[in-house]
Amino acid sequence: MTTSSVSQRKKQLTAPLQHTCANAVTEDIRHAMIAEAAYYLAEQSGFGGDAESACADWLEAERTVNQLLAQAQQLQNDEHLKKPG
Repeated sequence: MTTSSVSQRKKQLTAPLQHTCANAVTEDIRHAMIAEAAYYLAEQSGFGGDAESACADWLEAERTVNQLLAQAQQLQNDEHLKKPG
């Protein structure tokens, strides 16, 4: 996956988080986000991988989603700190 396609996909995954409280992301939603991201990673490689590459796609997707959720939580915390009293 190229750097530009990764950053583009991250923007697509992050967009809904801008309107969603990061704390409201349930484990089911997180799992669905990981599954979708893993699908797009597999699609980038033409779905030509074996079980090992599918596992690698899943783990990369999981890292990306976890990172995005952590960033969303940090943004939410920063915004909360900016609000007056």
